[in-house]
Amino acid sequence: MYTVQLIRVGSSEVRGPEAFWMSRWDEWVPLVFYVVLIQGPERTVLLNTGPPDDLSDLNRVWQGYLGDPRAALVVEPEERLPGALERYGVRPRDIDTVVLSPLSAYATGGLHHFERAQIVLSRHGWAHFMTEQGSDPTAERSTRIPLHHLAHLVTDWWPRVRLLEDEDEVAPGITTTRTGVHDRGSLSVSIATSRGTVVYSDSAYHNANIEQRHPIGLAYDLDEAHAAYEAIAGSADILLAGFDPGHLTRFPGGRIA
Repeated sequence: MYTVQLIRVGSSEVRGPEAFWMSRWDEWVPLVFYVVLIQGPERTVLLNTGPPDDLSDLNRVWQGYLGDPRAALVVEPEERLPGALERYGVRPRDIDTVVLSPLSAYATGGLHHFERAQIVLSRHGWAHFMTEQGSDPTAERSTRIPLHHLAHLVTDWWPRVRLLEDEDEVAPGITTTRTGVHDRGSLSVSIATSRGTVVYSDSAYHNANIEQRHPIGLAYDLDEAHAAYEAIAGSADILLAGFDPGHLTRFPGGRIA
């Protein structure tokens, strides 16, 4: 059994149809970005590593395609790692495994803090990133993985990289399924806790995407979305969509289990 703690590392807004397919045209939908701290008797795992220190590349692209300054990712000083993590009594060197989902700079930007951790990500997502990235005009590599991190990943960090199959296990009681939808390598991560199975996935922005079977607008494949949402809803006792601000209301302080 594991404990699960959400740690807020930034916020932004997107236009309604990006978060809810062909809907909410006149709305801006708030997003909160998290890292997820998973602790057990023998393992300390972190889902994602937070945004990079320099947000300029990411925000240039985001504000460019959404056409509004509200699209910028905002990270408050207290939300930055490693400080935000250390407030929970965990230092970067205590993390034995980092799971990345999606391959976006707000998830990969803090990799340099975790020099001892195994780096775990989807094999399918990595292959797509390395071979087909140029087909997406909004997908500048620096907005997915900061370029200095990418250089390390394919050189001195590579011995610490583990590529996940579509169905895999990170540790006993922590399993992953490649869901896609948001990113080719997006995962659902199932965690055994005393409160039941907690499932995190960035294939949905808000819990309502899954609960109402209403796909995100920024989706590669709607059929893939419906299949992923059915599978997640059928397995989750506690659902954690990737960017839902409501998590912090439902779970004060971000303590999930």
